Amino acid sequence: SVTDVAGCAALAQKAGALLVADNTLATPVLCRPLELGADIVMHSATKYIGGHSDLLGGLLVARDQEVGEQLHWMQNATGAVMGPLESFLCCRGVKTLELRVHAQSATAIRLAAWLHQQPTVKRV
Repeated sequence: SVTDVAGCAALAQKAGALLVADNTLATPVLCRPLELGADIVMHSATKYIGGHSDLLGGLLVARDQEVGEQLHWMQNATGAVMGPLESFLCCRGVKTLELRVHAQSATAIRLAAWLHQQPTVKRV
């Protein structure tokens, strides 16, 4: 199942809370939580965004400029910033992100179809 981000955003707004979404596995290619009402979106750059398993990093994206500025201040105050090499590696991965995600999705569909035909597999 997939989380109803818009529904969660409506509940959070009604409660006066911010909605934070972890979009690491969906990536911005498959899901854009800010467009669905999330206030802050996080990504692990170590996974799909970096693409080569050769960097440690993360990203936070905020809908509201003031919230973004508060996050930026905290990031700088605690020294949680990427070094130049990690930044380069992350930018390198972003260039092929869409291509990689679409290729992986197509492979997953083919694999699921093949598994569905296997008599020893009960559920796909």
